[in-house]
Amino acid sequence: MKIEIITTNIEEAMKLDGNTNRVELVKDFAKGGLTPDVSVIEQYEAVEADVSVMLRETSETFVYDDEMFQKHVDKLNEIINWDFENIVFGSLNPDKTINIKQLKVIADIVHANEKRLTFHRAFDEVEDHIKAAAQLNGYVDYLLTSGTESTAEVGLEKIKEIIKTADYSVIPGAGINKLNISLFKDLDVEYLHIGTGARDPETIDGKVSNFKIAELKKQID
Repeated sequence: MKIEIITTNIEEAMKLDGNTNRVELVKDFAKGGLTPDVSVIEQYEAVEADVSVMLRETSETFVYDDEMFQKHVDKLNEIINWDFENIVFGSLNPDKTINIKQLKVIADIVHANEKRLTFHRAFDEVEDHIKAAAQLNGYVDYLLTSGTESTAEVGLEKIKEIIKTADYSVIPGAGINKLNISLFKDLDVEYLHIGTGARDPETIDGKVSNFKIAELKKQID
């Protein structure tokens, strides 16, 4: 089992390099993560670990009208040729179902460029997690989810149900730390997603900590 750590700048990523399997690059961590600046994406070409890049142009909603969705498409086309492995994206319909039409457009661009796609925690706003999980089949490579609950620990049983439905790899995330990470070690997943649990103190403003990561990895090795 591998771990993916949220980072916001090249200094954090380089500090973790060699001690984590994948880093996720976001801007505005406090807003749940937005698309980073192109200049920062370019810097991440120096990172040896796999890199996931957030594609999220607004923190206000996961329901994108045509204009806002086009901003996502334009940004994706702007960044797609940089050296990273994975794009993180998600969008919903007004009724809180997966927006398959928009997802297909993004997935086609990502996969045509030989990159992978994670559907992010927009998923955790859906009403029917089983139906939504099935809708993602054939479009995404990963799903980041807390099981539609406030934390992955609370949503663990739903995460297990999603894993059974998915033809992609599920990434549990939200609130995973050294106190609960052992709950996830027997899941059939490739990655666990760690945010504040890899920081000292364990807050958005905390600094990424290799000591914290070592503690986390020790419990799932």
